[in-house]
Amino acid sequence: MSSSASLRSCLALLLLLGPALGAPQALAGNSGAPGPAPNHEICLLPPEEGPCRALIPRWYYDRYTQTCQEFTYGGCDGNANNFRSLESCEKSCWMIRKVPKICRLEADPGPCRGYLKRYFFNLSSMKCEKFIYGGCYGNDNNFQDEDSCVDHCLPEK
Repeated sequence: MSSSASLRSCLALLLLLGPALGAPQALAGNSGAPGPAPNHEICLLPPEEGPCRALIPRWYYDRYTQTCQEFTYGGCDGNANNFRSLESCEKSCWMIRKVPKICRLEADPGPCRGYLKRYFFNLSSMKCEKFIYGGCYGNDNNFQDEDSCVDHCLPEK
């Protein structure tokens, strides 16, 4: 067996057995041990399976449905919105503020060519931000002013 083939075999074995042997994980969300809660921004990242081809069931927080969902992780790279269990996902992301459905939509200027200053709720930043609306179609995440956006998308509990 060549040294490169041997190295590949060792790396593959480590990848498969690493979690079972307690090897440290590269992704913050993967930790099975309780620790400080991850930054809320982690829970807002999209799921990322990574470039490897393992078929590992994992969980991520879906910012649009506002629930933890299962996905298939490839075994390397990816991002920190990657949890070993539903419970660890929910434990890490439970404090993400819930927002109404229309506030989860992306900003949509519509097909028209008007130039209207509007506000939309940005789910990634969890803030109301300016955008230019074309004047027709688009979607309901479209507010005349910042106060209207805040009142609708970030009401006080």
